[in-house]
Amino acid sequence: MKANKILGSFVAILVALFAINLAVAGTLNVNVQDTALNDIELGTSSTTVVAGYPSETIPVVIKFLAKEDLKDLKLKVWIDGYKNDISATTARFNVVNGSTYIKRLSLTLPNVNDMDDLDEKLTLYVRIADKNDEVETSYKINMQRESYSHEVLAVEAPSKAAAGEVIALDVVLKNIGTYELEDSFVTATIPELGVQRRVYFGDLASRDNCSDNCDSEDARERRIFMVIPSDAKSGDYTLEVKASNYDSSATVRKVISITGSAAANNSSTIDTGKDKDNKIPTSVIVLTVVLVIVFVVLLIVLIVLLTKKPSEKSEDFGETSYY
Repeated sequence: MKANKILGSFVAILVALFAINLAVAGTLNVNVQDTALNDIELGTSSTTVVAGYPSETIPVVIKFLAKEDLKDLKLKVWIDGYKNDISATTARFNVVNGSTYIKRLSLTLPNVNDMDDLDEKLTLYVRIADKNDEVETSYKINMQRESYSHEVLAVEAPSKAAAGEVIALDVVLKNIGTYELEDSFVTATIPELGVQRRVYFGDLASRDNCSDNCDSEDARERRIFMVIPSDAKSGDYTLEVKASNYDSSATVRKVISITGSAAANNSSTIDTGKDKDNKIPTSVIVLTVVLVIVFVVLLIVLIVLLTKKPSEKSEDFGETSYY
């Protein structure tokens, strides 16, 4: 019986020591003094909710005080619960007792397609840790949709085309905002070729304000035809597809490789008599100098001929004797 009591006491002491060890080991000796989200200072409070928009990149600034010398710390910020990893981490760093430090990172909020409602509550976690201890806190972000926002969901376009060819673009446009997008247009352009085509997409309802078949009312697909100029030269060109109305716009860019006609490609090699800097060719300069020299020589010869006096001829008639 006495042995059991001694064993029980020994186990109790071990448990107590283990609990004390866990309590000490779970806290890093740094003090988070202030956290700013999207330039909004929160201090150490996790009750303030910061607003953000889908796909927006928000700056995160953490200010903390080191209460002892520490090595190989890392600061990590992250948001859980989404398909893609949303996190940012600093490189390892050391701190000196009594010094205040500021670390700046940024996070990109989830895409609007990951949202189930008009707005969602997110939790941003902040952790400073070494390999043994850590300090962690969290903050709330209220992510809400933009009031008016287009999204070009897809652009199906050929990657290659020939000069003079007619190409087809299949464009899918979606309303990802809170309210209806009235009179939406899609404009496709190839700026370097001066080609532009504009197509009317009509009104796009908000998903949360549509009727029975929301998938067909908040999104729409159209085919756009564009003519590649017959004098287009071979090369890679930027195709821009822009969706817009009075309240919103969104642009998607793709690269299309165009094969120009032989005449168009050869036109760039025709000698125009001037080089790229619009300077006079050397051959023209030489020819001009030669003509000037010839002109001067002919002028000198002409002057000599005009100024030379005719030679006087003496006639010897002899003496005439009258006797």
